[in-house]
Amino acid sequence: MVDNVGAAYEAVIHLYQNGCREIAFLAGPRSVTVSNQRIEGYRKALQDLNIPFKDELIVHGEYNLDKAIALTHGLMNLTDRPDGLVVVSDRLAVGSMMALRSKGISVPDDVSVVSFNDEPICSFLTPTLSSVAQPTTEIGRIATSLLINQIEDGQEFYKPQVRVLKTHLVIRESSRRK
Repeated sequence: MVDNVGAAYEAVIHLYQNGCREIAFLAGPRSVTVSNQRIEGYRKALQDLNIPFKDELIVHGEYNLDKAIALTHGLMNLTDRPDGLVVVSDRLAVGSMMALRSKGISVPDDVSVVSFNDEPICSFLTPTLSSVAQPTTEIGRIATSLLINQIEDGQEFYKPQVRVLKTHLVIRESSRRK
């Protein structure tokens, strides 16, 4: 598994360092562990930055484009509109960026956006999308090694192993302010 808490923490710190002070989080469903871990990192970063936590700046929804658009519109209709947005996945960030564009809100000048997974689409969007990359090659290597060891040991039951891997933020246009 990856360090989702640390990844979200890094994303929020990056937005703060680029001038964002009202940072929202577009999360997945409340029942999804990965989303909750990322919220934990978001909240920890806000606390360390002495930014007051506001419940209305965390919104939850299903992993679909229409929901991301609707949730982003809701955030942009707040009295204290966010100037930074952390989105739980790149696919939802596409919907968020569509919603921002439809309201005439400039990314990153008005609202900076960072998401997670660093999918190939991040480099093709306009503006390009900053995203937290996961060490997919290392994940595959470790999983393969664990599987081979399990097969070679011939044990019917195998004790689960948990390894927490570091991520890194790929900074692109969506979070760079002039």
